Amino acid sequence: MIRLAKENNIDSIMELFTRYIDNSFFAGLGKSFLRTFLKALIQSTYALNFVYAIDSRVVGFICSTYNCSSFFKEIFIKKGFALLTVVLSSILKKPTILKELWGGLLYARRTMGDSTKAEFLFIAIEPDFRLQGVATQFINHTLMEMKKRGIQKVRVSTDQSNMAVNRLLQKLSFELMGSFRLFGKRMYLYNRQI
Repeated sequence: MIRLAKENNIDSIMELFTRYIDNSFFAGLGKSFLRTFLKALIQSTYALNFVYAIDSRVVGFICSTYNCSSFFKEIFIKKGFALLTVVLSSILKKPTILKELWGGLLYARRTMGDSTKAEFLFIAIEPDFRLQGVATQFINHTLMEMKKRGIQKVRVSTDQSNMAVNRLLQKLSFELMGSFRLFGKRMYLYNRQI
């Protein structure tokens, strides 16, 4: 049921992303930005992206990178102009996005202070498939793939108010490293040895 995400899964991933990743900065930049970003994510040589599918129906996804700085450089080089065009259009429509962009840059500074290069970026699962071990399978599958690539440590940040995700990360031996604010939300930063 877990398989690599492909470009033909982008519509399903976008639907899950916009419905179940609350107040996402990336979704707030519009569908065009999100589609371009997700396509770059799926095409990236530094990313691991999986979908959970039942027959042909995608009911969940997980996106991660095993080298965060190289991943964002690659996206900037390959899709920077397209993404910048969409961001500028979004800024003209909603100037408050500038504050959110600044928050995103601060996030990168706050989380890249240690030697951890790998990061879980996004995970979303349809409500009917939650509490059935899908998130645990996703995370363990991705950790196994990272280990094959020689990755020794991974980080993930999550909203402090998302108790289910925080409990899951603690259950899966992620260690709480600290907290910070991002886009007006209080966040936790976790690390885990692989």
